[in-house]
Amino acid sequence: MVLAVVATTAGRSWSSNPDDLFSLSLDELTQLSVITTSKATENAWRSPAPITLLTAAEINLLGFETLEQTLEYVTGLSLIRGEGNVFTTMSLRGNTQVNYNTNWILLYDGVPLNNPYAGSFDLAAIPMSAVASIEIVKGANSVLYGSNAINGVVNVRSWAGTDGAPTGNELSAIAGRWGSYGGRLRLMSDQKVKASLFVDYLARDGEPLALHDEFGNEATLRDELESVSLAGQMQSGEFSLGVRYFERGLLNFRTRNFDFSQDNLSRQVSLDLTHRHRFSEHGHSQVRFSYLRWRLDKEFRPEFTNPATGFVWNYLGEYYTVELEAQHHGEMTHVVLGGTASSSFGSRYKSNKGEYDIGRLGNRTTDVALYANGDTYVTDRVKAVFGARFYGSFYSAVEGQISDFTRLSGRAGVVWTAAPDIYLKALYGQGFRVPTYFEKEVASAQVIGNPDLKPETSNSVDLILSAVRGAVQFDINPFYTVIDDRITRVDVDPVVRQNQNAGSQEFYGVEVQSKLRQGQKAHGFLGYAYYRGRAFGENPAPLFVYRHMVTLGGSVGTGTFGRANASFKYLAEWEEAATYSLLNLDYVYFVGPSVRVRLKVDNVFGADVDRPEIARHKDLVPVIPVTREPYWSCMVSWRF
Repeated sequence: MVLAVVATTAGRSWSSNPDDLFSLSLDELTQLSVITTSKATENAWRSPAPITLLTAAEINLLGFETLEQTLEYVTGLSLIRGEGNVFTTMSLRGNTQVNYNTNWILLYDGVPLNNPYAGSFDLAAIPMSAVASIEIVKGANSVLYGSNAINGVVNVRSWAGTDGAPTGNELSAIAGRWGSYGGRLRLMSDQKVKASLFVDYLARDGEPLALHDEFGNEATLRDELESVSLAGQMQSGEFSLGVRYFERGLLNFRTRNFDFSQDNLSRQVSLDLTHRHRFSEHGHSQVRFSYLRWRLDKEFRPEFTNPATGFVWNYLGEYYTVELEAQHHGEMTHVVLGGTASSSFGSRYKSNKGEYDIGRLGNRTTDVALYANGDTYVTDRVKAVFGARFYGSFYSAVEGQISDFTRLSGRAGVVWTAAPDIYLKALYGQGFRVPTYFEKEVASAQVIGNPDLKPETSNSVDLILSAVRGAVQFDINPFYTVIDDRITRVDVDPVVRQNQNAGSQEFYGVEVQSKLRQGQKAHGFLGYAYYRGRAFGENPAPLFVYRHMVTLGGSVGTGTFGRANASFKYLAEWEEAATYSLLNLDYVYFVGPSVRVRLKVDNVFGADVDRPEIARHKDLVPVIPVTREPYWSCMVSWRF
């Protein structure tokens, strides 16, 4: 499927320069479109689902080096780490899934990037040079996207192959504090065969941060890494081919015991081949084949005394997916019908023991699904939304024994145009998450798997008021989510924990988001979120539910010379992590029509930023340090 991957206005598309978004009026910005909420292009403010849209102008305003840093400034979303730098996950609406990124799904132009080993993904897999906009849909949405869309969907939409995409090329160089350096390359061709290539490279020694493990040993943690990511696409007629690759080396210190610290090298390749055919003025069909292979090698570091020093643990995740879909677009009704079939596998090999503890039998998981989603105007002011997905999963953890799971998920909602530019919305959605290979089969000294796990399921309700008044567009969104059969680690003795379904938990709160625009000179956004979580009965209470979050960003033009930008984040009451306020400033100087120089300082006042230690959650090491000092950088970009 060749997605309309850049938000467009009615009768007007983005130019090749993201800065030109500042020439749009607020009325034109209210016509921005999204695709993730229903798999069809629709007006962002008339969409029934709670959605945050980061436009190219807002991504440019934030000016961060990575996708992880950029997503930090989405209302209700925050990055969190476990055991030093072993893994990074994102907390969405206060719901922090400890077992990696398994409570939401990451898409690149609609193609899932979650790997089946742990249901997780690495945000470094997407080059920032490719990112045109980001759509974050919150709430349960398994009707459209299947497993893992239990709490939200993030769709990163690229510049590739769309109307309004850049026609020129761009080369950037980056240098910053603590040995940081890198570059970006964007190449676009709009000939008979449309082609694009996006490449990012980033290396850094990282800020030195004091850390100790559960035995009282002290060390200096550095977020040291080297990563390269690329994404390419070719389109000819009704066919398109997308290819992506990334590789990242990362050091870590494991807080359970520094002797278990490892060097991590992760690699991932994915591709998708799509045929999209328009069979009538109001309908089209598509067939897409997708493949993803992820590998992680963890080598125990020689400076410690672990007996496994010099040995490597090899992790593997792989899937094949075929999806067939047909859409009908009428004046009053839109319907999507589709089906998917996939085969996946995950494993972990411990070379020091010469055995697999995950993927021992080499058995694959087979998943099939049928889905339907649509909307229809009941009156000229009321739109009804409906959808359902039937899903089946088949897996064998024990020789000759097949476990299966079937699930019917639903979706229903309504959008009422109460007045011009005032919309009232209500949406109910269901979601599910199939247990991962790690959760079913892990066999370590501290954690054991459970092949009898049931899938997690969720039900969410959102009420939304969207409106435009004067120079301000805003959304107010109270929500309520229940997650049943939540998978978590339960103590089975003083040392060992097992993955089990541990009852039900609920999350509720309110989110407020707004965008402000004063002609071409000023532009900004503001978000506030309040969250609570609790368990039913004697079930364990949700952990790591932060209470208050404020995010804001602003950009002011300084004539023909450039733009001054600022961003800010406040986060309070996140377990043992202290409340913090973080300010970032930068200035973009227009050297000429094709050259930009960005001077940036993050964490201007040197705020102490910590995150809860989610992997262990013990009083001995309650938090992981993230930053203590300002970080400055310079980026020079040349468009040619």
